[in-house]
Amino acid sequence: MKIRNVHIHGYGKWKNETWDLCEEGIHLFCGKNESGKSTLMSFIEAILFGFPRKGENQYIPMVGDAYGGAITIVDENNDEVVIERVKGRKAKGDVTVYFSDGRTSDDSALESLLSLDQSTFRGIFCFDLDGLNGLGKMNPEELHRFLYDTGLGGGQTISQLEKKLEGEMEQLFKPKGKKTEMNLLAKKLEEKEREIIKWEERLDQFELLQKQVIKLDEQISQNKETKSSLLREVKEAEKHEVIVEVAKKWQEKQYLLEQESPVVSFPQNGLQRLDTFNEKITEKQSLLRDEQVKQKLLDDDIEGIKLHPSWTIWKNEIPETLQQFEVYRQRDLDRNENLLQVNHLLKKKNEIEEEWNKEGKELNFSLIPSHPLMKTTFYQMKEQWNIEKETKKRVLQELEKLENEVAGRKNNIDELHSQLVPIEEVKKLEDNIVNFTNGHSQLEKRMLTDRLLFLKNQKQEHIKRETSQINIFLILALVFLFSSIYSAVINEMLASIIGGVLSVFFFCFTYWKKTTRKNIQVNYEKEENTIQGKINELQKNAESFEQSDIERWKDIVSSDKKNRAIYTQKKEQLQLVLQQKIESEKRLHQCDNSLSMLRNELNLWTKKYHLPDNLDFPTYAVLLQVIDEWIRHQEHLEQKEERMKQLQENQRTFERKLNSFLKRIGYEEQSSVTRGVELCKIFLREQNNKEKVLNELQQFRKHRRETISRLEVELADLKKEKQLFVHSANVTTEEEFSKLGETSKRQQTWTEERNQLWAQMKVSIPDEQNLLSIIQKILMEEYAPVTVKQQMMKSLDLLEKNIEEQRDSLATIKKEIAFLQQEGSYEECKLLFFQLKEEMQSLLKRWGTASLSLHILQEVKRIYEMEKQPLVLKEAERLFSLMTNGIYRKVLAPLGEQKFVLVRHDGKRFDPSEVSRGTCELLYLSFRFSLALTYKKDTSFPLIMDETLVNLDRERRENVMKTLIKIGEKRQILFFTCHHHIEEELNRVKVQKMEMHV
Repeated sequence: MKIRNVHIHGYGKWKNETWDLCEEGIHLFCGKNESGKSTLMSFIEAILFGFPRKGENQYIPMVGDAYGGAITIVDENNDEVVIERVKGRKAKGDVTVYFSDGRTSDDSALESLLSLDQSTFRGIFCFDLDGLNGLGKMNPEELHRFLYDTGLGGGQTISQLEKKLEGEMEQLFKPKGKKTEMNLLAKKLEEKEREIIKWEERLDQFELLQKQVIKLDEQISQNKETKSSLLREVKEAEKHEVIVEVAKKWQEKQYLLEQESPVVSFPQNGLQRLDTFNEKITEKQSLLRDEQVKQKLLDDDIEGIKLHPSWTIWKNEIPETLQQFEVYRQRDLDRNENLLQVNHLLKKKNEIEEEWNKEGKELNFSLIPSHPLMKTTFYQMKEQWNIEKETKKRVLQELEKLENEVAGRKNNIDELHSQLVPIEEVKKLEDNIVNFTNGHSQLEKRMLTDRLLFLKNQKQEHIKRETSQINIFLILALVFLFSSIYSAVINEMLASIIGGVLSVFFFCFTYWKKTTRKNIQVNYEKEENTIQGKINELQKNAESFEQSDIERWKDIVSSDKKNRAIYTQKKEQLQLVLQQKIESEKRLHQCDNSLSMLRNELNLWTKKYHLPDNLDFPTYAVLLQVIDEWIRHQEHLEQKEERMKQLQENQRTFERKLNSFLKRIGYEEQSSVTRGVELCKIFLREQNNKEKVLNELQQFRKHRRETISRLEVELADLKKEKQLFVHSANVTTEEEFSKLGETSKRQQTWTEERNQLWAQMKVSIPDEQNLLSIIQKILMEEYAPVTVKQQMMKSLDLLEKNIEEQRDSLATIKKEIAFLQQEGSYEECKLLFFQLKEEMQSLLKRWGTASLSLHILQEVKRIYEMEKQPLVLKEAERLFSLMTNGIYRKVLAPLGEQKFVLVRHDGKRFDPSEVSRGTCELLYLSFRFSLALTYKKDTSFPLIMDETLVNLDRERRENVMKTLIKIGEKRQILFFTCHHHIEEELNRVKVQKMEMHV
């Protein structure tokens, strides 16, 4: 597998970035710290195996929301595959695999394509400083173990797993240990087993005591029930004792009620209600007399008040007159103000006339008509005059500018014309350039060559297509020929004739097709010969001229083309300027004609509206404003004079109306309007006061009459209701009603006392039947509650003594049982024993799992040492010798020992701990390279190296680089570094430098 392209949508600081890689060789990624090297390495691993989990550095994009990207790889079949992984519902992201044949797939296809997991990828194909930085701090045993694990799987994973399993087993159990979990638990189990044996020995005695306790508990419970029953009976006797006196009183009240006949139809609270009726009747009679006296006094007061006979007619007329007086006063003020405005307008008019006549212009403003058309016509003429004047001024400026421009352009055109090359000479040079320019002939030659190749390919395809058609028609002809012969043999003459005809037709068509194929081939050959002749001619002509002549011709032609283009452009521009000049002269003549016509129209306008002539437009504009002002003053003056006439007429009308009203109410005619109005106000005030008092008195009288009527009705109703109330008791007079009421009241008191006594007894004994039977027993002296109570108390005392004795016996037995239970119960001891046993089984399972895992791991290592390790060791030995310049020739793995031995060129042997750290690092790299090269030789994963040469000296680095170059001939290597001296050293060899710009 080789990486062809890396594209990042968004990952860490990278966004929308792409790198194209070759299929072999070293690819150098050099950049400063924080330039994104680690991000790029993490991205490659994330696309292949999934995004980092939570808690790890997930490289969330700094800019934008896109997360993920794509890697284009080439598989072992040389097919291109695109692996794209983006953020999705899964923690590792959603992956899509695009195959070259258009198929797409998901994770399953990616796993099959890679055929290794993430940990294997990291251990074999990824190199970083983590495996090198700790070499100097390891003791000899750790160093042996580390290098051995590196040769086994590329890292310390297997060694760490072995240590973890051994530590877990020792933590659970040691044969001679005392503080491990299983040893401590076994000791507890022995102690509990001895404790259970002791308990079983005294189990019989314990069960006997428990039976005695149960029996005593039952006896005490029975005695308690008996005691409860006696206590209930005592309480019943106490209740009966309480109701003895109450029952005797109840019997007495019952006897009194039976001696009198009961009152049935007397109303409830009859006497109080009768007294209430009498009080209400007396109150109503008193109120009626008071209202009648007040009614008489009101009638006298009303008769003493007299209004004017015509008051109802004048009542609304007088306020209207008073309101019109306010209008009268306001009109008087308006008249004075209008008089001042009239004088002011006359003064303004005179000033306008005097000012205009003072300037020597005799003008009668009253003869000038005020017509809107006059001003509209003038302002249209004035606007047109200003437009024509401005147009004329602008045209004159344009003409002056155009004349200067025409003179300049003519001089420029004459100079350009003198510089032009004759047209015949230019044409000749262009033909030479076209025919003999080497670059053009090469282009034409290449086009003709491509055309020749296209014709050859087309000829082959055409002939092939015609040949296939000929073969098809020949086969059809043969088929129909054989079918015709077969039909003739079986005497099917019609089918034989048809088959023969078709056979002949297809044979003829096949012959025609062969002829057509031959003609096509001849035509193609003719066209090919023609093109080949042109190619030869171009080749021959291109060799007869020197390059310097062609360049000079090109310069001459190019310069002349530019000059002619400029010359043509200048001439066209001159024609445009001349055309503009002619148009400007036409516009100037039009402006003069328009101004003359406007002057004639102005003269006609002044004569029509009686205005002075021979004035300019600004003067006429001022005159029109003065005329408008004079007409405006004149119109206001006429309006004010008309308003003065209306005000005087309204004032005289009001004065006549006021004097007429004063005569009717009995006053003399007044010369002063204000005095007449005051008299009207006095009259109005007097009549309003009288009317107000009269209305109030009449309202009081009406209210009194209504009150009297209401009181009379209420009094009659009360008397009638009282009579009906007395009859309801089946009596006719109030005396009989009172006697019957006293009797009813007495019987009611006795009934209430009897009911209260019954309620008191019912509180003690709720059951009425039981209560009646007990009352009869008490009254007949057959039942004595006090005696019954004393007998029950004696029985209760005897029962209490019996219960106390039983409780003492029970306490003694429970003390004995408690003594037996003081060290814990048998069930608890047994339960704890089983719990400890289950815990021991769980620990045994854990110890067995760890032991089995360790055994499997050791077996895997043994198989690897027998089958795989020789290949890895042989390749590592070759690489190690190459990287040490032959100083160390062999790397041995002693049988049964998990370590390596280095053999120098002189035959001397060394442990890895006896050589330098740099040599150990080279040994480590040789094992890592060997694992990568021997891992599935048909699968060439890229090697990813991050700062693996930083600790080596220059000589060793050069040796490693030579080794990398050899490895890179068949495998991709991605090398990441931030050290420029390593970059410079790698640049001396054949590497591809990749840019790292964020």
